Amino acid sequence: MKYGVGIDVSKGKSTVSILSIEGEVIEMPFDVNHDLTDLSSLDEKLSKFSKEDIKIVLEQTGTYHLPILSYLLEKEYCVVAENALKIKKYLDRSLRKAKNDNKDSLKLAEYACDNWYKLKPNALEEEKYKELKFLSRQYFSFVNIKVQQKVDFSNLCDILFPGYYQLLEEYNFILGLKVFEKFNDPAIIKKYERRKVL
Repeated sequence: MKYGVGIDVSKGKSTVSILSIEGEVIEMPFDVNHDLTDLSSLDEKLSKFSKEDIKIVLEQTGTYHLPILSYLLEKEYCVVAENALKIKKYLDRSLRKAKNDNKDSLKLAEYACDNWYKLKPNALEEEKYKELKFLSRQYFSFVNIKVQQKVDFSNLCDILFPGYYQLLEEYNFILGLKVFEKFNDPAIIKKYERRKVL
């Protein structure tokens, strides 16, 4: 017999259901945290079935689905991370629009059963590429924030201490920030005596 597994993904946890292709509920919805303990217990439940007889469907949710997707792909399950719009259209067929994680996971399992022969599994290499793209975006986002902070700092220096920022070089930029943090107003510096530095 063939089985469809539906996983409704949330931040930090997922709700999982298992249906047979004939519509029988094999596992009522249960929650799985995205940690090694819960994912291992999910693997134990799924290992009762032959890997050729189950297809797992979850919805692409930005980054929330990546931990569980990566784990299941490494365990060599047939996992399909389906486009959110496609899943929404499928869920909208129902007359009752009640939405909760349990019902959505059952609907995703039903989707897996209904589309059993059409579903194309995600490849682990493809997912690694997507993760690298995501990490690359994060890196460039942090670089942009750093550049913006340097520009803001330069502008503040030009207002409070004209010429101060030009004295700083890349290697002593952190020292310059520390000095600026301690002496962030010209009035503070005026309180100190001028000393000759040899």
